[in-house]
Amino acid sequence: MRDYNYFSLVKRRKKNQELSINTSGKNYLALLLLVAVIASIAWPFFNQIRLMTINSRINSTHQSLVNDPQYSLFQDLQQKQMDISNGHYQLSSLQEVAQAIREKEVITERLLDEITELLPADTHLTSLELTNQTVSMTGVARSRAAVAELLLNLRHSDRFSQPYIPSLNESNQLYQFNLSFDIRGGGS
Repeated sequence: MRDYNYFSLVKRRKKNQELSINTSGKNYLALLLLVAVIASIAWPFFNQIRLMTINSRINSTHQSLVNDPQYSLFQDLQQKQMDISNGHYQLSSLQEVAQAIREKEVITERLLDEITELLPADTHLTSLELTNQTVSMTGVARSRAAVAELLLNLRHSDRFSQPYIPSLNESNQLYQFNLSFDIRGGGS
């Protein structure tokens, strides 16, 4: 008869438990890996199906809007809003141009009329330039007295100030002169 070894039985049970734990842990790891592979393969397909569903909804919503009788009114409204926006842009551009022209101090008809009224009968202008508030002009007169009369007329004018003649030359019985003066009140 054989001796019964109690410890060998305990040892065998312990060994069987370790084997079952090791194999069950490997099974869980294999199962987890299998689920991860399946999920990585299935996820793009799932997203593609969702994308197709969303595109289908977008197309059906677009078709229902386009077929709505008020859609043409909406398009007309959008076009009119664009036209208004363009009109505002053009208006602001024109206002900027108008302001720039005003700031350039262009010689006006009124200024020319005022200067012409002060010219003696035998005096003619050949050029006229406006810089800031100073008028520079070149002209021809038949006599020195005509140039002096123009200078005196400018001095007595309420509209102009500080007239002076930087140059006066005589050639062929005509006197060519340069004359400068300021505009009072700042406007041309």
